[in-house]
Amino acid sequence: MKLDRLTLCTLLLLAAPIGCGDDDGALPDSGAREDMGEVDMARADLGEDPDLGPDPADMGEPVDRPTPEEMLTAALVVSSCGTDDGLPSTLDSFYFRSDAGDLTITDDQIRCLASTGGGCAALDTCVGVRTDLTGPCEPSCDGDVFSACDGDLRFTIDCARRGATCDPDEGCLTEPLGDACDFDTYEQSCTDGRPTFCTDRVTQGAVCAELGLTCTTEDGTYPGATCIGTGGACDTGSQTPWGYDVDPGTCAGDDALELCVNGGLHTITCSAVHPSLSCQTTGDGSFCARGNACDSWCMPGDVACEEDPFGSRELTCEGTEAVVCDMGEIVRIDCTTLGFTGCDFTGCTE
Repeated sequence: MKLDRLTLCTLLLLAAPIGCGDDDGALPDSGAREDMGEVDMARADLGEDPDLGPDPADMGEPVDRPTPEEMLTAALVVSSCGTDDGLPSTLDSFYFRSDAGDLTITDDQIRCLASTGGGCAALDTCVGVRTDLTGPCEPSCDGDVFSACDGDLRFTIDCARRGATCDPDEGCLTEPLGDACDFDTYEQSCTDGRPTFCTDRVTQGAVCAELGLTCTTEDGTYPGATCIGTGGACDTGSQTPWGYDVDPGTCAGDDALELCVNGGLHTITCSAVHPSLSCQTTGDGSFCARGNACDSWCMPGDVACEEDPFGSRELTCEGTEAVVCDMGEIVRIDCTTLGFTGCDFTGCTE
């Protein structure tokens, strides 16, 4: 079962009142872990991930990041059970520690998801999200447990396990809600190095300096206040006040990726995102990846996907094996080793 993106995003307001931002809280006790044995993750030629995803965060030197196998296994569990963002966006959000996906998940939770087994039950064990078909219902709090429904699909999250409190209108919160504001008249600003702007409430984005960026305001433009690259002006296809929203960049050496971030040039060291990554180039641009054998949105030979990438299949199945593009590497994972019973084009199935 999967959750509607907008509904689950409201549910998981864990770093700011809006945006499903980062949560650096401690991992809840996941209990005894099942011995899953060896997961079959045979790899083919090295490849490349064509979409960095928005808002890559914390580009400092990585400390004991999960392995590529753990990243992919956890992303497959989340995208199969918990969100409708899909495997590529979920995997990118793990590498770049961003809010690109519905669920903001810590490195410890990634390891938990990769090792727990039990199919979709791992999402409850490791992250505290449960789903069933007992809806419809009205949003509500039972102590610090938030519940809401999307038609027949009911989902709950234990906010306290993530260091948050429950609000029946807003979901799980780790920060007080901002004051009510008028979008048309509110004067956007940089406050404590964070873009400060109006949705229906005063809201703050990322701490720009933590992303290697600087906060700036541009009167009369959207989003006005934003984090921007410091390497000089550039043209970008989109801007966001929450953090990164990037287009494909260019390689500046084997390990450096130069991006246009919200209208300012910014350089990322790929190996600082994850030790397994370097700068890779294909016809679509350059990315932090492990090669260029496949495209995370379109598997090789998928002509229909290449013609309509927004209707793409994110993986293919060979029996119970999911065949996916993992940061450019073609990888096979047997869904039964993760506690599922089968595979379809959306992921592993129960």
